[in-house]
Amino acid sequence: MRKSYLITFVFLAFAAGVFSAALYQFVFAGLAPKPPPSPEMREKMREEYVSKFCSFFNLSSEQEKQVRAEFAQSEKKMLELHLRVAPRAMRIRRETQARIRSHLTAEQQIRFDEVTAKHRARMEKMVKETVGIPPPPPPPPPLLE
Repeated sequence: MRKSYLITFVFLAFAAGVFSAALYQFVFAGLAPKPPPSPEMREKMREEYVSKFCSFFNLSSEQEKQVRAEFAQSEKKMLELHLRVAPRAMRIRRETQARIRSHLTAEQQIRFDEVTAKHRARMEKMVKETVGIPPPPPPPPPLLE
């Protein structure tokens, strides 16, 4: 009798571990930011999408040319919108970082500054590679009193 309880306990402990690992993968694995696709990969994905679209709707060559032009125009507008909105988003991010930094100890602030500098460098590299233009230099963080 005692042996069956031990076997049941070991099985339940193992099952709980498997369940916890699966839950962790489901909940937390998707939280890590994925790097953006390279320009070549984005172009390939875009071309694949447009080709499937044209094929699905059985477009004539004239229609396909028109649809491709519409997608290109839309992409250009989206980029223009991003370039207008991005500075405001960056300002909000910097203000938030400054407020968060104010709650940290001196030691934590050093580590926070290192992490944010690395993140900023990655973002600038991504913008330069994907958009093709260098981002504006970051202004100094706002002073909190």
